[in-house]
Amino acid sequence: MFKKILLWFLAIILFFAVLAGSFAAHEWYGKPWFINNFFNRFAMKVVLDSPETLTSLHFLEAMGIHGHNAKLDDASPESTTQFFEFLESERGVLQSYDDASLSSEQLMSKKIATYLLDLVYESKEFRFYDYPVNQLFGVQNGFPSFMQSQHQINSEQDAEFYIARLNELPRKFSQVLDGIKLRTQADIIPPKFVIERVVDEMSKFVATKTEDNILYVAFEKKLNKLDNLNSESKQKLLNRAKASIEQAVYPAYVQLNQYFEGLGDKATEDDGFWKLPNGDKSLPVSVKVFYHLQL
Repeated sequence: MFKKILLWFLAIILFFAVLAGSFAAHEWYGKPWFINNFFNRFAMKVVLDSPETLTSLHFLEAMGIHGHNAKLDDASPESTTQFFEFLESERGVLQSYDDASLSSEQLMSKKIATYLLDLVYESKEFRFYDYPVNQLFGVQNGFPSFMQSQHQINSEQDAEFYIARLNELPRKFSQVLDGIKLRTQADIIPPKFVIERVVDEMSKFVATKTEDNILYVAFEKKLNKLDNLNSESKQKLLNRAKASIEQAVYPAYVQLNQYFEGLGDKATEDDGFWKLPNGDKSLPVSVKVFYHLQL
């Protein structure tokens, strides 16, 4: 959750940085000469590590860059830990800029960035204090929604990327499951009502006839808007998407659902941060991170 909030915050910064053309490519490694370039590089490094965010922003396509549209984010626990290590490293670079050499605006930006980095890093101890699979904004309902609303299909290549993402899902869900197992070991288990809701949701998802599944229906609608593809080519792509849903997507959901079905015996009716280990300590940190990054 912390990473997702910061990701979108930085995406906005990156968008305007790219528009302004203020990022120097040669400063990618080492310390940028100017602090503004450091901010732009920092935002770019974070956002470029998320192909799903790049798809949602839709600005690399104008530069002829499309490969990210075939990939899904790294959802492994290791990537989350590496993200916090990256923040710590970048904070060190930020602090190396001498305050005396900065303008009043730059100094203010440095102070704000330092505060936010410290705030997010403070949450490192609680980086797994969330429920990646939940009834509101879980990965299991986020994926179909993302594919329907964010993955544009303006060419045959885009259609190929859509299918590639369907085939990527088992990898991502496997990583999510690794993180959930880690949380389970730490006694970070969703309440029973959450488990019941997501089990019901995923059971209905995989029980849906493939041709009626949102992933297939959305793909078909997008394909039908392509005037440069004949009916035969479109049908071949639809057949491949159908196979990917049945052979990759549905099995990934089944595996995730089976784990949650077994998790119900370990869950309680209690909810809220207070029920988690050190929940009284994690709640203030979580509130601060969410509130300040939302601002």
